[in-house]
Amino acid sequence: MKKSKHFKLLIVAVLLITCNSLFAQDSEAIWDFPVKPGTAEWKSLKNSYEKINACQIPDDVIPALSTEQLIEVCFRYPLLLDIMAFNNILTGFDKYSRNFNGFRELIKRSDAALVLIQKYKEENPLAIDKEWSSYEMCNYAIRISMMELFLCNKQMLSKLDHIERKDLMNEYRLKKSQKNNRIELYQHKGFQTIYLAIVKLLESENVDLIQNINMDIAMPYITTGILISKDVFKEINNAVNNYLLNDLKPISEESTDFEVNIQVRGGS
Repeated sequence: MKKSKHFKLLIVAVLLITCNSLFAQDSEAIWDFPVKPGTAEWKSLKNSYEKINACQIPDDVIPALSTEQLIEVCFRYPLLLDIMAFNNILTGFDKYSRNFNGFRELIKRSDAALVLIQKYKEENPLAIDKEWSSYEMCNYAIRISMMELFLCNKQMLSKLDHIERKDLMNEYRLKKSQKNNRIELYQHKGFQTIYLAIVKLLESENVDLIQNINMDIAMPYITTGILISKDVFKEINNAVNNYLLNDLKPISEESTDFEVNIQVRGGS
């Protein structure tokens, strides 16, 4: 499996500490994975196949989980960070969605997209507690990126109508501006995932991407983090503005510092 340099190191560090606290858990008791990284049981698993099998939700448990609970269980999936380990983030997400029965169940549920969007709206990229460690801040940033990746899924987007998709696009604009005020935390995967989510939403609305965006420079960035030209940001943002038109919501003190200051480079 090919790894990106930044997140190969991150994943190793996170797994060595613990995967159990990757995402904040609800006070309400819900089903959790019985075998997790760092435990003796996990160490006894011989290969990826055995780890994947150990991370499946029992068939009799799935129907008992509400959609909100199922989303949280999907976020706790012990192999979740492997998504970020692939050079192409879409390849990693495709493997996750095929290997985990929890996500396969989630995208079947009619309310999945709206429940996930509500949870996404409740997350503020700037809501960083000053007492948090660097590890906790990183976890929070990853949680937001994972929500954006979940919302890239075609079946998830198909559950939304035109008005709901425009509302989601405005939420992406807000989140992107907020991330711009904490560039040091979101400058790697944080911007990549939100631009990927934006492009996938435009695609779901049958926007002619080829006419609006140079996909030869957009695809390397949104899938691998390789920035060939800063023009990609201007083209995607212009496509968003043209898509929203009169539905474009004002954002107070909108920031684009990341897009202005990022350096064009040959690798992620």
